[in-house]
Amino acid sequence: MITCWILTGVFGAIVLLYSLIEVHYFLRMFLTVFLARFCKKRVHILDETTVYGICITTDVDTLLYHMNNARYLRELDFARADFYERTSLYREICSQGSGVVQGAATIRYRRFLKPLSVFKITSKIIYWDEKSVFMEHRFITPNDGFVRAIAMCRQRLLDCSAEAVIGSLMERGVKQNGNVEAGVTQLCACGILGAGLWLRLAYSGYTTLVPHYSFASADSLLLAAGCVTFVIAFFGCCGAWFQSRCMLITYFFLVILMFLGEFMLGTLAFIFREHLAKSLKDELLFGIEKHYNVTREPGTLPAIWDHIHTEFHCCGVRDYTDWFRINAWPTEDRVPDSCCIQRERYCGRLDLEERNKELWYQEGCATAIQMWLVTRLHVVGTVGLVVAFLQLFGQVASMILFCTVRHKRSSHTYKSYDTTNT
Repeated sequence: MITCWILTGVFGAIVLLYSLIEVHYFLRMFLTVFLARFCKKRVHILDETTVYGICITTDVDTLLYHMNNARYLRELDFARADFYERTSLYREICSQGSGVVQGAATIRYRRFLKPLSVFKITSKIIYWDEKSVFMEHRFITPNDGFVRAIAMCRQRLLDCSAEAVIGSLMERGVKQNGNVEAGVTQLCACGILGAGLWLRLAYSGYTTLVPHYSFASADSLLLAAGCVTFVIAFFGCCGAWFQSRCMLITYFFLVILMFLGEFMLGTLAFIFREHLAKSLKDELLFGIEKHYNVTREPGTLPAIWDHIHTEFHCCGVRDYTDWFRINAWPTEDRVPDSCCIQRERYCGRLDLEERNKELWYQEGCATAIQMWLVTRLHVVGTVGLVVAFLQLFGQVASMILFCTVRHKRSSHTYKSYDTTNT
């Protein structure tokens, strides 16, 4: 019931936000600035930058046949934000205690954009004077390379010299940034490897609970998952740093394969959950009957079962009778002393009247551990959502980089406005 109220509140908040402000505009602007600052390649102030867009249903005019003319100027906001961040123009302006506003804009429409058509916007500086920077933006459809529209914009600088800003950026080298989504993936890989090593060192004895499947222990699985994630992140980082399309597309497909693998494993585990539970119980019973001994050294099977009994207040797998007549005491109906509610020496042995059974934990550990996991499903769900978001973000960012990367950088020379291609 509480979950339903929370979901209803979240949905109501989203509807309220969309009714008051254009939420997707701010989200897209945030994503554009974030990718330009942390993921995309830095460029020189006289280089040309490219952003991609798509004409969605909210962009078309009343005839529902082409993108509304006003939307072209709106798309330029994202193109300029990308250019400002990648060339460090905005940060240089702010460092001089100034700001920038748009003073004028003119646009020439050459051919309309149909709904759901993909386009790119190229941006470059074509001229500057003491107070303003003049930029050219071109709307180009990648499938045919046709220039659909050309916009000329005058960016007015406040309280600083445009010539001084441009001159400072031209003298400065281009410092590249790393790839954030691949860096996050690397951090996740390091976290998984660390968790695996911690489990291996701190809880190595737990593999003795299931002797036949000790290779599939949690620490081994985490170590393997960490190594795989680290390799995948390596492709992403190298692809972003060296601007390699091959590595970027490899990273993209590896993330997809990892996501599909996780989905398939989760689906199979859900479908065969009863079979897995029965196999786990049988394996635990086999370990008790055949491999349990009376030693109490740290990390051994008796020490692990003592810890489980004490932690979960349970005894055996199904109940305390699982300990009767095992190989460690083939002629006795007894339990480990850790099964006693108040632990004492030899309290696990039956007395003559067999009355001390009431002093043992009656519940089996399988049920107790299952209930413990059920009460923490919200943690599992949260971790799953975070992992899914990181993987989705990695896929989107890698494809954006793949689409925008260029094999050759243009030269750092002044490019005047060319009227022959307009």
